Amino acid sequence: MDAKRILADIEHAEAQITGIHFKPSGQLNITAPILFGERYITPIIASFLQEYPDISINGYMYDHIVDLIENNIDVAIRIGKPKDSSLYATTVGYVGRVTCASPAYLESHPAINVPEDLKQHEIVYPTRFNEPAVWTYHIEDKPIAVKLKPRYQCNQNRSAINAVKRGFGITRCMAYQVAQELASGELVSVLGAYEDAVLPIQAVSLEGRHNQEKVKIFIDYVKSALADNAYLNAKT
Repeated sequence: MDAKRILADIEHAEAQITGIHFKPSGQLNITAPILFGERYITPIIASFLQEYPDISINGYMYDHIVDLIENNIDVAIRIGKPKDSSLYATTVGYVGRVTCASPAYLESHPAINVPEDLKQHEIVYPTRFNEPAVWTYHIEDKPIAVKLKPRYQCNQNRSAINAVKRGFGITRCMAYQVAQELASGELVSVLGAYEDAVLPIQAVSLEGRHNQEKVKIFIDYVKSALADNAYLNAKT
């Protein structure tokens, strides 16, 4: 943490003690998953900066988990609950997985009624290449693992989604990643009744930072901005 940041935090603490109205200022370091960050967090940041002209933000978009201490991160937007109990998490939304394909693909291939039907289809599989090609669904809370033989594997969700939009195969991703395509009808969801339970979208911060005014204001701002998005607040 640099000297300017320490001084700003001291000034804020003194203002709270004396009851002086504190106008948030200074720098925030924010991280989020790449596609989620591009589609949802970046527009929120732009609006936030317009509303709070004395704040500046550094945005770090990664699909891997970033160490908050090592990278001096104030707020990390993450999908799922944090495993580190030393982190403070605020739920700002909910999102689930979706299995989807283009209408043209579905019209020209066998119907998909149950997860096992996927074995008859062309599969586009987003992967880190260090895991088996398996999608797990649920029937009455019991897991159903479907082992797949993908025709196309790639390490970026955007690439998988673009392939499916072109009419090739079926993919599975987080609903927020294809929200625009589902809303427009460019992609269609299948197997919705068998998908996993939704995961929380959480704004995560270090114990020593979550009570900083600028951090709290930013987290509240994110939560409010995501509140009206049906793809980011489906709790079932």
